Amino acid sequence: MHRYELIREINEKLRAYHELVIQHSELRRRPPVPAKDTTSLSNWFSNHNKAILDEETTYIQHSEDLFAMVPPSKTPLRRLLERSSRFRLFRLRKTASPLDDENVHFISDRRIEFCVSAIIVLIGLFMLIVPLWVLAYTDGIATRLGIITAFVVAFLCFVSFTTVTKPFETLGAAAAYEALFPTGRAFR
Repeated sequence: MHRYELIREINEKLRAYHELVIQHSELRRRPPVPAKDTTSLSNWFSNHNKAILDEETTYIQHSEDLFAMVPPSKTPLRRLLERSSRFRLFRLRKTASPLDDENVHFISDRRIEFCVSAIIVLIGLFMLIVPLWVLAYTDGIATRLGIITAFVVAFLCFVSFTTVTKPFETLGAAAAYEALFPTGRAFR
């Protein structure tokens, strides 16, 4: 009977260890907190002295231990626009501030998404319509293939820059885009 209890105890401890390893792996997979977020929080702590006990704010100094609980899935285009000082101060992006401080800017996530979507739609329409018109007025198979190649490469870059996708998904979208162009007899 003693042996059975030892095996049961080993089983429980191995299961607990396994769960800890899985939890640790999940935490390690999470992206680190962006430096701008930790800087922003540090500034808030400095500006609101004694809002939180100093002992409770020291975690922010250990940025290597911080991770994002809900990692944002922002496209490279959105990250670029958010870093741009012109876009950051753009009127459509801002919302009314409840504070009476000109140095504090509140932004509307919905408005940012609208701007990003509008940019994507306009560039997407350009990528769909312009090559057809260019091909309609172009002679020679080598020239047409060059135009198609240029637009497929541009489309691949466009999809990579405006979406959060894996490389094979981006290639699949580019292949579908390439299928839009006339081939075969259309070149004769």
